[in-house]
Amino acid sequence: MSLHPLQQCPMCGSTSTMQEVLTFADLRIDGFTVSRSGQVVRLTPTEYRLLKFLVRNKNRVVTRDMIHSHVLLSFSNAVDTMINYLRNKLDYAFPHLPPLISTVRGFGYIIGAQQALDSVGASVPERKTT
Repeated sequence: MSLHPLQQCPMCGSTSTMQEVLTFADLRIDGFTVSRSGQVVRLTPTEYRLLKFLVRNKNRVVTRDMIHSHVLLSFSNAVDTMINYLRNKLDYAFPHLPPLISTVRGFGYIIGAQQALDSVGASVPERKTT
């Protein structure tokens, strides 16, 4: 993780004096810019907060309640909906790459190393075919 000086969010206009750079596999969050394999991925502010929370907790299972409280989602099925939106933009949009987000049935979600996924019995949803 590294820090950059003042940046402005192109989605909501907020600014911060120190923006961290988070990476996981081929995913990069640099300030308010998200990219996968070098290709910029446009996210809503809520999707961005959720992704950042997942990456900060990589290799750990995060429960729906944890996501709900840290990302400040407003309705009961918002977590599942937001995870689905992220999968559409980060996993299904890159069918040649391994998926990033996995479901841990009965617990929540994980973004992490295959060993961590295997140890908790995580499952990756089937890829959508067009």
